[in-house]
Amino acid sequence: MSDVAVLTERALAHARNGDTTAAEQSFRELLQHAPEDVQALNFIARCHSTRGEHAAAERLLQRALAAAPDDAGT
Repeated sequence: MSDVAVLTERALAHARNGDTTAAEQSFRELLQHAPEDVQALNFIARCHSTRGEHAAAERLLQRALAAAPDDAGT
Protein backbone atom coordinates (compact mmCIF):
# COMPACT_ATOMS: atom_id res chain seq x y z
CA MET A 1 0.00 0.00 0.00
CA SER A 2 1.37 3.44 -0.92
CA ASP A 3 2.06 6.21 1.57
CA VAL A 4 -0.86 8.17 0.17
CA ALA A 5 -3.22 5.22 0.60
CA VAL A 6 -2.01 4.60 4.16
CA LEU A 7 -2.40 8.26 5.10
CA THR A 8 -5.83 8.43 3.49
CA GLU A 9 -7.04 5.36 5.35
CA ARG A 10 -5.63 6.68 8.63
CA ALA A 11 -7.38 10.04 8.17
CA LEU A 12 -10.66 8.38 7.24
CA ALA A 13 -10.46 6.03 10.22
CA HIS A 14 -10.00 9.00 12.56
CA ALA A 15 -12.94 10.76 10.93
CA ARG A 16 -15.15 7.65 11.25
CA ASN A 17 -14.22 7.44 14.93
CA GLY A 18 -15.20 11.07 15.45
CA ASP A 19 -11.64 12.25 16.13
CA THR A 20 -11.72 15.33 13.94
CA THR A 21 -8.46 16.71 15.29
CA ALA A 22 -6.51 13.56 14.45
CA ALA A 23 -8.28 13.30 11.08
CA GLU A 24 -7.35 16.87 10.22
CA GLN A 25 -3.75 16.24 11.23
CA SER A 26 -3.62 13.09 9.09
CA PHE A 27 -5.16 14.88 6.12
CA ARG A 28 -2.57 17.67 6.53
CA GLU A 29 0.17 15.05 6.45
CA LEU A 30 -1.45 13.57 3.35
CA LEU A 31 -1.31 16.97 1.63
CA GLN A 32 2.47 16.95 2.08
CA HIS A 33 2.55 13.88 -0.18
CA ALA A 34 -0.42 14.71 -2.41
CA PRO A 35 -0.97 18.49 -2.39
CA GLU A 36 -3.98 18.30 -4.71
CA ASP A 37 -5.88 15.59 -2.81
CA VAL A 38 -9.45 16.88 -3.06
CA GLN A 39 -10.78 14.84 -0.15
CA ALA A 40 -8.08 16.19 2.17
CA LEU A 41 -8.55 19.76 0.97
CA ASN A 42 -12.30 19.58 1.50
CA PHE A 43 -12.05 17.97 4.95
CA ILE A 44 -9.55 20.55 6.19
CA ALA A 45 -11.66 23.34 4.67
CA ARG A 46 -14.67 22.10 6.66
CA CYS A 47 -12.54 22.11 9.81
CA HIS A 48 -11.50 25.71 9.16
CA SER A 49 -15.09 26.70 8.47
CA THR A 50 -16.28 25.08 11.71
CA ARG A 51 -13.74 27.19 13.59
CA GLY A 52 -14.93 30.34 11.81
CA GLU A 53 -11.76 30.54 9.72
CA HIS A 54 -13.66 31.20 6.52
CA ALA A 55 -10.83 32.78 4.52
CA ALA A 56 -8.62 29.73 5.11
CA ALA A 57 -11.52 27.44 4.20
CA GLU A 58 -12.13 29.35 0.99
CA ARG A 59 -8.46 29.11 -0.04
CA LEU A 60 -8.54 25.33 0.40
CA LEU A 61 -11.81 25.01 -1.49
CA GLN A 62 -10.33 27.04 -4.34
CA ARG A 63 -7.38 24.62 -4.43
CA ALA A 64 -9.80 21.68 -4.51
CA LEU A 65 -11.73 23.27 -7.35
CA ALA A 66 -8.52 23.90 -9.30
CA ALA A 67 -7.34 20.33 -8.72
CA ALA A 68 -10.59 18.72 -9.81
CA PRO A 69 -13.01 21.20 -11.38
CA ASP A 70 -15.57 18.49 -12.10
CA ASP A 71 -15.26 16.76 -8.72
CA ALA A 72 -14.37 19.32 -6.04
CA GLY A 73 -17.28 18.29 -3.82
CA THR A 74 -15.97 14.85 -2.87
